[in-house]
Amino acid sequence: MKSPSDILRQAADMIEIRGKQYGDYNKSFEINAKGLGLVIDKEVKPFQSSLILAITKLTRLFHDPKNKDSWIDLLAYIAMAACMALKKD
Repeated sequence: MKSPSDILRQAADMIEIRGKQYGDYNKSFEINAKGLGLVIDKEVKPFQSSLILAITKLTRLFHDPKNKDSWIDLLAYIAMAACMALKKD
């Protein structure tokens, strides 16, 4: 990585690539949140679902801080969570 901006650009690129591969992240996290809600018997909002995945990436980074893909994924999950949480209804 050359700079923080470089890794942020890579995370943004990854969001676009995954969007083409899997569809809109908003819909994906809506489905994910419903599934998590069924498991824990509590309402989970889509942005919370993304934060849970970010926690998973943080846990992995404690074990392998040199894993570039985990850093990029973490930033992407946080960015998507922020967009969903800050979205005006």
